[in-house]
Amino acid sequence: MREGGYDAKELARAVDVSPAVLESWLAGTSRPGVTKLRKLSSVLRRPTATFLLPRPPQSKLPALDFRHPPGREGRALSHTERVRLREAVRLQRALSWVSGELKAAEVKLPKYSSRQDPEAAGIAIREQLGVDAETQTGWKSEYVAFREWRARVEAMNVVVLALPLGADSARGFSVWDERAPLIAVNTHWNAYARVFTLFHELGHLLSRTSSVCEEDFSRKHKEATDPIERWCEAFAASVLLPWGDAAEYLERHHHWDGRSPIRDLKTASALARKFKISVRATVLTLIGHDVAPWSLYRAIPKASEKKAEGGGGSGRSRAEARRDEYGGRTVSIIRRGLERDVLGPDDAIGYLSIGDSELQAFLSPALGR
Repeated sequence: MREGGYDAKELARAVDVSPAVLESWLAGTSRPGVTKLRKLSSVLRRPTATFLLPRPPQSKLPALDFRHPPGREGRALSHTERVRLREAVRLQRALSWVSGELKAAEVKLPKYSSRQDPEAAGIAIREQLGVDAETQTGWKSEYVAFREWRARVEAMNVVVLALPLGADSARGFSVWDERAPLIAVNTHWNAYARVFTLFHELGHLLSRTSSVCEEDFSRKHKEATDPIERWCEAFAASVLLPWGDAAEYLERHHHWDGRSPIRDLKTASALARKFKISVRATVLTLIGHDVAPWSLYRAIPKASEKKAEGGGGSGRSRAEARRDEYGGRTVSIIRRGLERDVLGPDDAIGYLSIGDSELQAFLSPALGR
């Protein structure tokens, strides 16, 4: 209950019982019925089987590096971050177990270190993803771009979650596992930022450095920042904006001579829009090729990657919303687990925090089209 962020009165209200009834459950003098048990499971984001154990299981988070920008070193994980991280890790463990029971092979992601060239790594991964400049610039919007990049990373057998971590929270996190490596991106940030975070966190998986990452490591002097974060940022930028394509665009549309420093955000923003990526990724690429100063990066407005307030989510069913959060890789593993009787419907419902009537909709191929 405490890990779920509720006190007794709040939890009683959430499951629609009186505080006295909840106290009797906690004391063990009475037990919830099946309907209320499922409600507890949904509210607290725990499998129903958890509530039948003689004592609460230990809920340990994996060893993750919490990577702060300069000046934020003392910040602890927020309540929302902890709840969502625990949710993601619980789901990851379930998906890893199901994959093992299905005799699925371990995920074969290449391994890199921060001493290797991030641009070479980015080029190799981009080739593996099968995206060329024509495809990328042809996507209709940044939302389509995020969906397409996400699907391609999931095709590498990486679980990609899109979770609301909060306005002043981490951009994302990554947790390595041999059968279900996982990335989560914060949906508070706009689609451009989510694309960058997706590949930043993929960089952590490739370097096997599971992390929770805040933003803006490079706004300060680059010498003062984490070398692994710098590597992941450079890797992400090189995946998203191949230098040859960027230079060709600048020469053709902005009369760039191939040498002069680019000092204005207007030019960088035009390049970013063309490739459906963030200004941040664009400027990092320019800096990496010594054609833009770090002052251009520091000039990027911090609010430029925040999602606009209002809207979003209206008209979606809970199954659709959960599928958007948990992604296609989760759907695939859960579906195969159910088909092979590795996983029961009640277990799937508990892990997905949806109602039993919504399970088939969550698993439906039509919902993902």
